[in-house]
Amino acid sequence: MSRLSDCLSKGQLREVQVDPEKVAADLRSALSDLDGARASYHYGNWDQATTRAYFALYRACQAALLSRGFTNTNLYGLCVGLDALFAQPDHLPVDIAKRIREAKTAKDAAYEWGHSSAADARRVLGWTVEGVREILKTLAVPGVDWTLVEPDLPEPRQK
Repeated sequence: MSRLSDCLSKGQLREVQVDPEKVAADLRSALSDLDGARASYHYGNWDQATTRAYFALYRACQAALLSRGFTNTNLYGLCVGLDALFAQPDHLPVDIAKRIREAKTAKDAAYEWGHSSAADARRVLGWTVEGVREILKTLAVPGVDWTLVEPDLPEPRQK
């Protein structure tokens, strides 16, 4: 049994009707979180930057799954769905599932224990910017322009 079939049978992934409006709304939500992550990073709030970047990437990945007629109930299902549906190198970064798992680990440390460094925040924000840009580019949703996502990370404000 494939991992995708296994996740479907266990309810970690479900097939759903593709809803372009929901996909677009999820992508706009991801972009809003990404803007918040950038601002938090600029102002040196590493925990919030890491957390918001993770949620931006997670929402963008969920929108990608939804665009293919699937929804997830947990991170494992999301990662399996991404690997199964977007594994080709011309779609999303081939390691996007690995990155979102590592981003969750960093988010958990920031959220639960307040242990995020500038390097953690920069790494997760970098993965998020790249992932969100590629998801937007791949999905090509009308009204959500991937070229408006600045590829460069903001510089932290000097204290």
